[in-house]
Amino acid sequence: MMRLSLPIGAGMIALEVLARAALAAAAAVVPPVPPCAGPPLPAFPALGAPPTAIVWHQDAAPDGWHPPDCLGKFAEEPAVVVTVAARFRAADASAILSRFGAVSELTRIRYWSVSDRAWMNLVTRASALSRPDPKAIRLDFTAAEVASGQPLYYAQRDNRSSAPVIYRMVGQAPSADRLVIETENVTAVKFYLLPIFPVGGLRVIYFLERTGADSWTFYSFTAVDKRSSSMALANDRSFINRAIAVYRHIAGISTDQEPPPAP
Repeated sequence: MMRLSLPIGAGMIALEVLARAALAAAAAVVPPVPPCAGPPLPAFPALGAPPTAIVWHQDAAPDGWHPPDCLGKFAEEPAVVVTVAARFRAADASAILSRFGAVSELTRIRYWSVSDRAWMNLVTRASALSRPDPKAIRLDFTAAEVASGQPLYYAQRDNRSSAPVIYRMVGQAPSADRLVIETENVTAVKFYLLPIFPVGGLRVIYFLERTGADSWTFYSFTAVDKRSSSMALANDRSFINRAIAVYRHIAGISTDQEPPPAP
């Protein structure tokens, strides 16, 4: 069965987190459904309500499970899937695309470290690249570049990796009210000499859609490859905290709001 599933959000007190965790765990027996495949699961909360996060383990499905074909290469069987569903306010698509393109701003993201019991910087160094070469540093990407459908590369070093990791980002804007952005690591994530995530081991697809004059839905679907370190695959709370921190950053919300998403 599901190992951990928690609804997350600023303004929730500890008792609310514990009470709602039991409900989410029951719902997570059913695998997540991204917006491209039908009514999303988890469902989008009300505007202003806390986002919802689910961690789904492949071994929760005794007969196996495949992500929907609409996810393309994500249809390969992942070991773990992490989803975040939320609603937030933003002026327009350009503002959101600019946040994705502002790679240098990733160093501002803070998340709750379960092991250190403290708020920490998720990314310690980040640079946009003109090609998949850590030395090919350039200025941050523009909103138009992110929406172009062309592969964009950036390097980042998080607080757990021993060297910068190169990622590829491909964004599309099918309309002024809908955005789809994919990222994946094109070099392995290592902790000193220990491989944590292989090439392509961390794939994320973001679905964003306008639902009002200044309101948007957000759904992120992270697929973690089964070749990843067993140590990483077991750390559900870390997956949740990092995914929520990225959501808050894209939504323009303070990333270190109390209480922590998954203490």
